[in-house]
Amino acid sequence: MGIPYAGFGINRVSSEREDAAWVTARAADPSARVLPLWRDQALVTGDTAALRVLQADDVGQSRLVLLGLKDEVPWFAADLSDLTRQDALDVTAADDTADTRSLFPTLPAEHAALLAYARGLLYWNRHQRFCGRCGSAAEPRNGGLLRACTSTECGVLLFPRIEPAVIALVETIAPAQR
Repeated sequence: MGIPYAGFGINRVSSEREDAAWVTARAADPSARVLPLWRDQALVTGDTAALRVLQADDVGQSRLVLLGLKDEVPWFAADLSDLTRQDALDVTAADDTADTRSLFPTLPAEHAALLAYARGLLYWNRHQRFCGRCGSAAEPRNGGLLRACTSTECGVLLFPRIEPAVIALVETIAPAQR
């Protein structure tokens, strides 16, 4: 078993994702894969809670956020949070939902990292629907990796926050015994 988050080997296609037609073409690619989430929970199948992976046509392109390319296969995430839990299960033919963190011990590191990235981007997109500067609507761009204020007077670009975490251990050395 790998370490969760450590297996992330996806090409985020930074320059290509700026072209909306390129992103749309990737979503239309029959090999494209989609990780659907419902209210930050993964949709799973079977007794072992395997991740439910879909094709883009299964959820509609308007819900898609581009994660990147893995071995030339386009990977997307889809937020189904606006649906009821039952509707999300029905749309995806999933058996259940599961907290993403509870799945990490059972997933290969690569899948755990992809799921964590998907959850983070979908959460940010869902909570950054309006400009923090002027309050206007913010529309997704670059495959969902940025949002732009729709006000012609503001037009600020909004990016997901990257907040590094640091874990440290502070030790004190006991004075030598005399």
